[in-house]
Amino acid sequence: MIIIEKNFLLEGKIWRLFPKNDTQYVWIEIRNADTFSTYWACLDTQSGSLLYNHFNPMTERWWVGTWGVEAGIALLYRYANPQQPTPEGITAIDIAKQHILWRMEQGRWLFYEKQTNSVWVAIAETNTFAQLHLRTGAVLKTQNEPPEDFFDDADESCVVQHYSPESDYFNSITHFLAHFHHIKNIQPKNIQYIETATYFCVGFWSENNYQMLWCSLGGAILHQLKSKEEIIFSVTKNYAIGFTAENHLFLWKYKV
Repeated sequence: MIIIEKNFLLEGKIWRLFPKNDTQYVWIEIRNADTFSTYWACLDTQSGSLLYNHFNPMTERWWVGTWGVEAGIALLYRYANPQQPTPEGITAIDIAKQHILWRMEQGRWLFYEKQTNSVWVAIAETNTFAQLHLRTGAVLKTQNEPPEDFFDDADESCVVQHYSPESDYFNSITHFLAHFHHIKNIQPKNIQYIETATYFCVGFWSENNYQMLWCSLGGAILHQLKSKEEIIFSVTKNYAIGFTAENHLFLWKYKV
């Protein structure tokens, strides 16, 4: 497996990334406290380029955020009251086309139902629940009782585990790094670890550098990175993505 690495420097603080297995596009939420503005960027993982940056389709510039991303559509919210910030409303965005699909002024996103390509929302004003088509916003069903949660994790990115120095896993990983790769002086800070069907990735501090290793399941190093900053990363089937506190964005693509 060959790993191709790309990195970008974005303006503002990278707040959240939304990598998904079911789309090549990564939705990136960015906040700039100096200008009190929130905006979004989109990374095309196939081409390895940013499709756009500084995108905000909302009338409000600061008190907004992302409910989630499903099937290439971002679901945004605003805060009903900045003094008591509670997410409210839904604006659906086609990520690839940078286009508003539909808006709902009242309602809170509950979950996505992949089987019907729909989202469930709670409507506080009427104390009801509605099922909406994800792409059109058309109401498919309304009811008074909460829906049974329906989650399908097939398209979720893999969950990276964080192990503290007190954890047995921390000791096991540091022993592996020292024994197989002669990496010592690992600092007593959290280790990030993820294992997939074909490789594993580990992130750790050593000798004042943050290091990331991609290894085959047999332990051979496939790719290595050193950084002066900690990298928070996520993994999908085809790529990994991460960011630092200093607004550096990293993309690692896999080619067999």
